[in-house]
Amino acid sequence: MHSCDHLVVCCIDFRFQKHLINLLANISPHHSYDRVGVAGTTKDLTFLISQIEISHKLHDIKTVHLIIHQDCGAYAKEGSAKQKQDLDLAVSTINNKFPGLTVKSYFLKLDGLFEEILLSK
Repeated sequence: MHSCDHLVVCCIDFRFQKHLINLLANISPHHSYDRVGVAGTTKDLTFLISQIEISHKLHDIKTVHLIIHQDCGAYAKEGSAKQKQDLDLAVSTINNKFPGLTVKSYFLKLDGLFEEILLSK
């Protein structure tokens, strides 16, 4: 089995890719991570869980990083409250389904600053 420590799930939005590259270099300087790009990051929970299952099974990940961002087009009509609600549900679901994994959540601002979101386990 090949292994890596991290799975990073982020939005596909091109505006944030340079900022994500910087965060990824800090998360894993040796580029030892799986990366999933999907519109809305946590909007499609079924898809998200399927990707975590694959990465966990094939690469024995230890930490899942969920990155949502300001001004997300996937949440345009629903707004940031729904985006954060979906993030909370995703973290809760991952914690229940994969109790051995650590979950870290981030909010990426338009100016490139990351804020870690601390949610209850």
